[in-house]
Amino acid sequence: QCPLSENYCLTLNELSAMYAAPGMPFYGCVSGTYFSDAEISRFLKDYQLQLPVLLDPQQDLTRLLGATVTPEVFVIDSSGAILYSGAIDNWAVDLGVKREVVTEFYLRDVLAAVQDERPVPYRQTKPVGCFIE
Repeated sequence: QCPLSENYCLTLNELSAMYAAPGMPFYGCVSGTYFSDAEISRFLKDYQLQLPVLLDPQQDLTRLLGATVTPEVFVIDSSGAILYSGAIDNWAVDLGVKREVVTEFYLRDVLAAVQDERPVPYRQTKPVGCFIE
């Protein structure tokens, strides 16, 4: 029910297709119990999200990662260290305020660096989205 999350589904599908590999899986996460299984299935179908989705009814993963809004992304290495957290890109400036043209592709740049075994260019950015309840 967050328009920003809805708008980023295709971007996440594209990034997953480009960067997902053994040892570098992509997952979506539904935090809390606000949505029924049927509503989650409908969302996945309506917005064509092709990522496996983890259900986090008790918000354990949400708390562990420190997630506060949706969409918010985390890149985690094989040891569990968070390499990046924050926004997918800089399209959303604030709730209801969006750039006409994206100029910073945070998640894409981080994933490319990880894939190429380079240092990540960003460690954290401010995510903009709907607050997790």
